[in-house]
Amino acid sequence: MKFITKGSLFLFSIFLLTTVMELKSETKTPINSNVLVSDAWVRAMPPGSMMTAAFFKITNPTDKTLIIKAITSDLAGDCSVHRTINENGLNKMIAVDQLQISPHSSIEFAPGGLHVMIMALKKPLIIGSPFPLMIHFEEGGSVMVNAKVLKQ
Repeated sequence: MKFITKGSLFLFSIFLLTTVMELKSETKTPINSNVLVSDAWVRAMPPGSMMTAAFFKITNPTDKTLIIKAITSDLAGDCSVHRTINENGLNKMIAVDQLQISPHSSIEFAPGGLHVMIMALKKPLIIGSPFPLMIHFEEGGSVMVNAKVLKQ
């Protein structure tokens, strides 16, 4: 006994397609879709080193404050934002859980200041090669960055 006809299968397919289209149209565009990341680079390290750091400039051209909640990479076990501070003549790093970027402003990740600590590297870094970073925002969405591995 045949329960499914070609016509009912076609109608069911149309139903699924329109349902998916409706769901997709309800998905809001992330606030960070226009975020600009420039001058992204990762410090090349000696062979065998399991950690490095990433640096870049990130610009928020929107009218709302954006919050970076995490940074990840497929090439590392862990990435986290740190700030280098000088305390009693000694430099030390402190973890930054969330980083706010004010509307129409930029934040610079630079040596000796704010940076992304990249730990548990999964493969050796090759000078000149891209190093993928994904910046995740509390407001939703992410920005993919291909930082260049540089010897600095």
